[in-house]
Amino acid sequence: MAKILNLRNPSQKMSKSSPSVQSRILITDSPQEIQSKITLAVADSIKFVTYNPINKPRISNLLDIYCSITGEEKSLSKRFEGRMADELKSRLVDVLVEELRPIQVKLERLQGERTEVD
Repeated sequence: MAKILNLRNPSQKMSKSSPSVQSRILITDSPQEIQSKITLAVADSIKFVTYNPINKPRISNLLDIYCSITGEEKSLSKRFEGRMADELKSRLVDVLVEELRPIQVKLERLQGERTEVD
């Protein structure tokens, strides 16, 4: 699995201790928060997607996140090559929201049960 990097500064790993809340995705983030964070994620000085972790670490980080969630190989993510970065970001928002939804539902249920016990 690839190391997931900070959405604002890809020279750092993604961490909840980062001072910027825009730098990370939390399991408790709403779909709107996820969309905002991914939309604002830095994507190199290119408009088109290309996987090149050395020269284009920002857009490559978004592809790493996408492939980590979908299970696709980076070579299969060629569907985004040459496409606009906004298209990758939009699709990434969709897969993040879908991946986190069942976790968030279970978390809400457990928090509700905890309230009943208290």
